[in-house]
Amino acid sequence: GLTGGCAFTGCTDAACIGYNPSATIDDGSCLCPAANNDICDAEAIGCGGTAIGSTINASDNEGLIGTTCGAATVTSPGVWYEFNAGADQQIIASTCASVGSPDTKMFVYTSSDGTCNGVLSCLAQNDDGCAGGGFSSEVAFNTLTGTNYFILVSEFGTGFGIDFQLDITCVDCTAGIPANDDCSG
Repeated sequence: GLTGGCAFTGCTDAACIGYNPSATIDDGSCLCPAANNDICDAEAIGCGGTAIGSTINASDNEGLIGTTCGAATVTSPGVWYEFNAGADQQIIASTCASVGSPDTKMFVYTSSDGTCNGVLSCLAQNDDGCAGGGFSSEVAFNTLTGTNYFILVSEFGTGFGIDFQLDITCVDCTAGIPANDDCSG
């Protein structure tokens, strides 16, 4: 029987932590993840590229927490990067240059259909792999021309998120295989 409307303050962004579906006025209380929180919103990165990233407020929309890849288990939500291979190369993805040596884990996936909508298969992973110690990660993997690779950067443990720097280095495989493919290399 009332005329007019009532205004409720709160978080009005459904993609953020603290979302209140009854709120009609945003009060700034939303805790939103980075734009590349979902695999289909992965940030493109290429050879020689650097990205400043954050896992703060990230969510696990892909349901990967608890899955294993090699010797590492995904233990916390992360953010996504997409690398499209322009050549058959060895790629080195590294958070080693991050300020403060954040405790990162990295996982590299391919997709059954080459897009963010396919079934993910883990190709490579690393936890604590930087030369000289520390807790940051570095992973090397071989690529095939024209293939998309999805890189998940997450935090070790189940913390509140971290800030990091991701660097991509590409090494041409002139002999068809990377120089360090054998132990002697």
